[in-house]
Amino acid sequence: MTGKNLKKNRNRLVIIYLFTIIAIISAGLLIYFALKDNLKKAKTNELQSIGQLKESQIYDWLSERFSDAKNIQNNPFLIRALKKYCSSKDPILRAEISNYFDNIRYSNNYAGIYLIDSLGERSITSAPTSLEIPIYSSEFVKNRINDSEIRMNDIHRAHNTKRTHLDIFIPVASSDKSCLIVLDVDPFAYLYPMINKAPYETETMEFAVAKRSGDKVLFLNELRHKKGSALHSSLPLTKKNNPTVKGVLRGVNGIIEGVDYRNKNVIIDFRSIRETDWFLITKQDNDEIFADLHLRGYLIFTLASFLIAIMGFLIFLVFRDNDKKLLQEQLKSESEKTALTNKYNNRIIKLNRTLTVLSNINQSIVRVKDRNRLFQEACNIAINDGKYSFAKICEIEYENRKIKLVAKAGETEFLRRTFISFDEFEKLFEINPDHSFNKEYFISQNLDDSELNTDWIKEINNHNIKSFGAFAISVNGKIEALFSFFSETDNFFESKEIDILKELAMDLGYALEFMLEEDKRMAAEYQLSENQRMLETLFSNLPGMAYRCKYDDDWTMLFMSEGVQSLTGYSREAILYNNLISYNEIILPEFRKMISDITEKAMRNKSQHSFIYKIKRADGELRWVWEKGKTIFDEFGEILFIEGFITDINDLKNYEEEIILAREQAVKADKVKTEFLAQMSHEIRSPINVILSFLSLIKEEVSEIVDDEVSEGFNSISSASKRLIRTIDLILNMSEMQLGSYIPSFRKIDLEYDIINKVVNEYREAIRIKGLDFQLEVTPNVDFSMYADEYSLGQIVANLIDNAIKYTDTGTIKVSLIKNILNKIEISISDTGIGMSDEYKSRLFTPFSQEEEGYTRKFEGTGLGLALVKNYCSINNAEIRVESEKGEGTSFIITFY
Repeated sequence: MTGKNLKKNRNRLVIIYLFTIIAIISAGLLIYFALKDNLKKAKTNELQSIGQLKESQIYDWLSERFSDAKNIQNNPFLIRALKKYCSSKDPILRAEISNYFDNIRYSNNYAGIYLIDSLGERSITSAPTSLEIPIYSSEFVKNRINDSEIRMNDIHRAHNTKRTHLDIFIPVASSDKSCLIVLDVDPFAYLYPMINKAPYETETMEFAVAKRSGDKVLFLNELRHKKGSALHSSLPLTKKNNPTVKGVLRGVNGIIEGVDYRNKNVIIDFRSIRETDWFLITKQDNDEIFADLHLRGYLIFTLASFLIAIMGFLIFLVFRDNDKKLLQEQLKSESEKTALTNKYNNRIIKLNRTLTVLSNINQSIVRVKDRNRLFQEACNIAINDGKYSFAKICEIEYENRKIKLVAKAGETEFLRRTFISFDEFEKLFEINPDHSFNKEYFISQNLDDSELNTDWIKEINNHNIKSFGAFAISVNGKIEALFSFFSETDNFFESKEIDILKELAMDLGYALEFMLEEDKRMAAEYQLSENQRMLETLFSNLPGMAYRCKYDDDWTMLFMSEGVQSLTGYSREAILYNNLISYNEIILPEFRKMISDITEKAMRNKSQHSFIYKIKRADGELRWVWEKGKTIFDEFGEILFIEGFITDINDLKNYEEEIILAREQAVKADKVKTEFLAQMSHEIRSPINVILSFLSLIKEEVSEIVDDEVSEGFNSISSASKRLIRTIDLILNMSEMQLGSYIPSFRKIDLEYDIINKVVNEYREAIRIKGLDFQLEVTPNVDFSMYADEYSLGQIVANLIDNAIKYTDTGTIKVSLIKNILNKIEISISDTGIGMSDEYKSRLFTPFSQEEEGYTRKFEGTGLGLALVKNYCSINNAEIRVESEKGEGTSFIITFY
């Protein structure tokens, strides 16, 4: 080769070398700016989505605060109580209102709630003791009350406090005295954390809420990169290169680029917040946005430089013979760069799609309140925006151990029918016995090598599904559903994409928790409404009135049920709060001290009170009423009010007085009768005993000289006298029982020897004279001793044997003493006499009763014997029963307990 040719070839190679260098640099720059432009567009969409979500959150938060104020203003019971309190300063109303304010403050996270009168003085304060409370001038309060509308001031610092807050003013107008309710909101408690929360982990993303204040832009919240900035940090409007100032001056929502207060190049999403003069700035540093791109550019530049150096080295070593090889290396380098560029482009596109899915589903969470509709929209968004092959959400039924499909989207039909089993679910997510879990998601990047070797895995693998991911939607620490994604690409799920999908499942879980709480709240409101309706229905049907009153001299009524009209003749409006008349004026004066004394005693004992008194109705009629109630105390032992019930008992009281009068007259008459009988019996018995004594003496003296007819006359006189004495004894004994003067003497006795044998021996002669058979049956070797009254037991057995002899003409009289199957002592006295009818059994033990009455009766007697027997059985804790049939005889059984 000639030198000329060699030089020509060298020049040609140099030109080719320089051209190649320029081409590589140009291609690298084109690729870099293309990637940067795509990434910038993706980040712009992301910031707009996040800004839109944040604006909705802030607007919803402000709307909720206005809703709280509207609920308070529209509560008729609270407003009525507030107006009453503003006029009367009643401590009971103060306690009720303060309790109501405390409930609102705790449930809605307010820093404090205050009731301020028209002079600017705080009447009621619901706030922590450490809270610095702002002072409002009387003129400011009057202006707010006269405005009559609910107003919210801006985030500010009061002149007497060092804390940042905003206030909501609720006027309570009254013809007498008006007042103002102030809801003190601490933005550090919820608003600032909500504003500053980024949707994913980031180093530079910052959210700011600002407004135009004179010739500057004032930041209302705490900035992420500048502590203590709320209401302190601002930007002058002259600093027009700042993107925040640009947005405020333009007043138009959109994307703005520029240098922020830290001298950092940023991209911001600028938008106004509805119904306020606030602006929301969502921004992120360019350094963070393009960090990966810069790294990739550096790598590409390094690689290109290395390739250029290699090419120069090869050109130095080789001339014409290596042209073909050099060209092949250049083509290979270009191919590698193109593949790398395509790879990163695809990755950025995938992440952008996933972020779009997250953003759109979060918008659905804000908009959709129905659980199943939200699930279906989430599946549709995953398919339309995320470009997955199939997506579905399945609920977990722990009790039935089933996984139930509730939402789906995608064209792959067979995936609608297949899913993991409940056992696989427990294994993959490491479910504990208490339903808590240790894993938030399960990813299989290549189903050919999946650790799940089950039929459904094999089936979806046969349908060209290569990657699968399932993410737990948890509520209160328990997996409620699984959000599953399927793709026809191996290794589809990258780490950042997995993080975004985890956050997506977490957001759906938060949405479900909110829906559950909302359902509980609506159920509680419905139950409260039902309880109120039932209570009103119950009160309206009660024969009287329920009430709640103050503990004061007038018994000032705070609540009265509808029965007050029929009870007192006055309407509820007339008595409530003593509008026309107090309840104390309705009570007759002579009963007022009694009512006060009993109520105070019940208060000291913290027990119920009950009393009967008279009231004077509106028409002048006097009526007896009965009241029962109880004093209600607060947690500190202070009296809140008295609650109770009052009913009309006038008719019952009149009837009771008539019964008491009749009873007193009957008792008096019965006592006179009993005393008369006792006195008469005593007067008769004494001379009869004298007659019997002298008769016995005369009979002994003349027994040898008189004939049988005279001797029989003596016997008749003795028998008639004994009959008369027995009658007198019965009368005297009954008199003692009715007067309550009989005193039993209890001691240990043996029924067999002390009672049965003695009484039987007294009546053996009478049984023999009448020609009757007699049987005495006593269970041998049994202890029949017991504590009892010996006299009354003897009278029981004597009366029953005497009756058996009297009413038996032929046959047998049987006396038994045993222990029954319950080991109780029983005495049985039976006869084969005339028996008794069933009709007479019902009045058998009634004093002076006999089955045959009048002068035609066949049998003698007073009808007191069995009545005495019944009373004597009660004294000795015994029970007597009778078994008898007319004409078949009678059995009396006495059981001792």
